[in-house]
Amino acid sequence: MRRGPPPTPTAMLISWRKKKRSHEPQPPKTRPTCPGSLSPAGKKKFRETVKHLESMDVLTKVDGDAVALYSDLSVWLKDCREFLAKHGDAYPTYDADGNPTGYRPYPQVSLALKLAAQVARLEGELGLTPSGRTRLQVSDKAPAQLPSRSRSILPMRKAN
Repeated sequence: MRRGPPPTPTAMLISWRKKKRSHEPQPPKTRPTCPGSLSPAGKKKFRETVKHLESMDVLTKVDGDAVALYSDLSVWLKDCREFLAKHGDAYPTYDADGNPTGYRPYPQVSLALKLAAQVARLEGELGLTPSGRTRLQVSDKAPAQLPSRSRSILPMRKAN
C-alpha cells in the first residue's frame, strides 16, 4: 500500500491542478446498476449508498463494484453484530468429564473485526466518513470534460 493520502480525482480538484493530470480517465457520471447477486438487505444498502454518493456528486458508473462490495460487507457485519448481541462473544468449553475449563470466542468475533476494518476502509475511499469527506473537494460548477482520444489503448468490446 502506498504511503500518504490517496490522490483526489481530477473532477474534484481546483482548476489549476487539473492540467497536471490530463491523462486521468473520466468515467461517465451515471448511476451504477445494482448487481443481482446481492441479498435483499444488500440491495437496500446499495440503493441507499448510491443515493448518498449521488447527492455528493462523486458517483460514476464504474464505482458500482466498490459500492456493491461495501454493501455486501456491511450486511455481513450487521449479521455478525446481531449474532454476538444475541449469544455474547464467548462460549464455555468443557473437558471430557463435562467440567468447565474456560471460554473461547465465537468465530464471529474475529470475522466482525475483519469486516469492520474492511468496511471502514471502503467508507473512507467512497467518502462516507467525516475524514473521508475532508479529502474530497467538489466544485460548484460542473467539471470540464477532457477531449476524447481518437485511439484507445485497449480494444473495445461490443455490447451484447
